[in-house]
Amino acid sequence: MPIQSYYTSLIGISILFMSSSHSTLALELNPCRSSSNQAFGTKVTMVEGGVKVQHVSQVSVNSDLTEDVINALSKAKADATIEILRFMGSTCTSEGCRSDEKISDYKNPGEYLRAFVPIRQCYTPKKFVKVMVELSPKTMKSAKSRNN
Repeated sequence: MPIQSYYTSLIGISILFMSSSHSTLALELNPCRSSSNQAFGTKVTMVEGGVKVQHVSQVSVNSDLTEDVINALSKAKADATIEILRFMGSTCTSEGCRSDEKISDYKNPGEYLRAFVPIRQCYTPKKFVKVMVELSPKTMKSAKSRNN
């Protein structure tokens, strides 16, 4: 089996996805189902120890080339992370929520962003990828332990 075919066939099994902490996170890349429970947008849930915030982002990918899929996955993860940050920094009233155009700087963004973890992803060939990113007490604790 040629090397290119071998690596291309791996995309159906999994994608190695680089998180913002520069550690490798392997997530299975399943086909997106039309009946998927992954609604778009931000979802907030009360959990033990605080609040869990999840965001699903979708990015178009018009080919089945591995590089294009990886780039789309990276963009979807970044978009979801930004939306969670915007949500956390928004001001809400009875008329809705408003956030700044750009996100404020953090003292150590690399350390801070480790807590934003992609927990689900799927791919519809030659159409789109979806990524769900989560920020929760559990992911923050995990990020903190990686710093030590």
